Amino acid sequence: MSFASISQLVPTLQSKCRLRVRILRVWPTQSMAGDTIYWLNLLLIDCQGAECQGMIFSFYLPKFDKKIEEGKIYAISNFEVDDAPKRDRVTVSTIYITLTAKTVVEELVDASDIKKYSFKFLKSTDFATAYANDQYLSDLVGEVDHTESTVELLDGPLREKTITVYLKLIE
Repeated sequence: MSFASISQLVPTLQSKCRLRVRILRVWPTQSMAGDTIYWLNLLLIDCQGAECQGMIFSFYLPKFDKKIEEGKIYAISNFEVDDAPKRDRVTVSTIYITLTAKTVVEELVDASDIKKYSFKFLKSTDFATAYANDQYLSDLVGEVDHTESTVELLDGPLREKTITVYLKLIE
């Protein structure tokens, strides 16, 4: 069975396709007291560089607890695809996936064709507009102060440039 790209997904109750993705980041959404996890958030990327957010509700966590790890590559099938909320998205993707009781997750051998890191900048001049219009908005940490030391990495079929970026924190 071949793999679909995240960019091919459309909202549907149950997806019949299979994704090959790297889990870039995993973080919980929890109660204010920190004693209850409501769901786990996932940031996924495929070999075309398409990203989307995913989630695992707390009642499904025992099924996936030991299977999902940041940085690893997985084949994921039998998941739900929904429209992403307009606020609090961490990607520009308009969809997100939900892992359910029927979802199958299989760890794959690491591959160099899927990026290990991804980072997108939002211009400071676009920040207020994006927020006012309920568009994609990620964490605001600071603004770029300066950059240096560009290094080009050759890793199999991928060419990556690594740039050291210095942020000026916004207080």
